[in-house]
Amino acid sequence: MNIKETIQYGSNRLNKIDSATLDAELLLSFALNKDKEYLYTHSEKEINKKKLNKYFKLIKKRAKYIPIAYLLGYKEFYGLKFKVNKHVLIPRPLTEEIVDKAINVIKKNNDISNIVEIGTGSGAIIVALANKLNCNKYNFYATDISSKALKVAKYNAKKNNVKRYITFKKGNLIKPVKDLKIDLLLTNLPYLNKDDLREPSIKYEPKKDLLEKNHYKKLFKQIKKYLLKAPIIIYENKNGITIQKLDKYNH
Repeated sequence: MNIKETIQYGSNRLNKIDSATLDAELLLSFALNKDKEYLYTHSEKEINKKKLNKYFKLIKKRAKYIPIAYLLGYKEFYGLKFKVNKHVLIPRPLTEEIVDKAINVIKKNNDISNIVEIGTGSGAIIVALANKLNCNKYNFYATDISSKALKVAKYNAKKNNVKRYITFKKGNLIKPVKDLKIDLLLTNLPYLNKDDLREPSIKYEPKKDLLEKNHYKKLFKQIKKYLLKAPIIIYENKNGITIQKLDKYNH
């Protein structure tokens, strides 16, 4: 089979997925270790059996709705490449707005120094933010309850040249940084509801059984308990990106 025929085969196998052709191209690029441009300029080139079998296996997995980011092993976010695997949630395009809003908030508040992300996962938010800011001017922290997720986050920080600027801490939500004077708090905790859990690809992502109200109920309970100063909080939920002041939640 040549490249053109192989893409068509993959697209046909993935016909129940909206992005069938794009996914077929991405998976073939991955199997061949070539960029997409190569596929277009070498459409008649025959593919050897070993690479073809690798591609068939990837297509079979994608047909079972395994997220393509997990098959490729990475996801692009805010112009950077992030390693992802079964231990971390896949960064969503909407989450880039958290980084945008954080940058805008920081520019308007000269007293911001300590920036913390809660539940960092792949590290996408804190790494992207550190990448965009003057790292020598701010202190970056990130927490996660999962050691395996933190391993991924540290890898992504290193690959994107900001690891030395970020302090990663293991623990439940705010607890690892409860003694820190936090100026800006960022988070994108999973906020799936029961309807979301019916999506076929969701079952492959971690923490799929935890619902929005549980995450944020615990988060704001800890905020009230541990944080006496009033940082700015930026978080994402089903209503979009929200910016709040801590004093709204204090007694």
